[in-house]
Amino acid sequence: MKLIRPPDKASYSVDFGQETVRQQLDGGAGRYRKDIAHSSSVVGCQWQLNQNDYDYFMAFYRRQTRNASLPFTIDLIVDGEDLTERTVHFIPGTVRLVQHSGSLYVVGANLEVHAIVNPAQDTADDAIIAAYNEDHDYTPP
Repeated sequence: MKLIRPPDKASYSVDFGQETVRQQLDGGAGRYRKDIAHSSSVVGCQWQLNQNDYDYFMAFYRRQTRNASLPFTIDLIVDGEDLTERTVHFIPGTVRLVQHSGSLYVVGANLEVHAIVNPAQDTADDAIIAAYNEDHDYTPP
């Protein structure tokens, strides 16, 4: 099932998934190691809705909480500049009516966003970094 009303672009906050853990060592720098591959991220977001949109959102939310183990999809901006369809869950206890004024309803929620497993992303990331370094006259050691 897809929530077809994306959140407002200006409302995003993203806590990216932690794939590395750090262990503090006595008397020196910490040690870092890979922990979990493809960890999920948390997106905090808001929707500014009219009455019709609010009714749709709440009906969708109630349906999802009745089927709590089922993910849904929504278009989000997480790790790029474009809306991308992502698989998510509502994080329990985070959906809230932030403001209601006349016909305006502002709803906030935190979504757990499943990671996209894309082996080609490593190559694309390397290309982006190399191009940026070149544009800024930087040659890595």
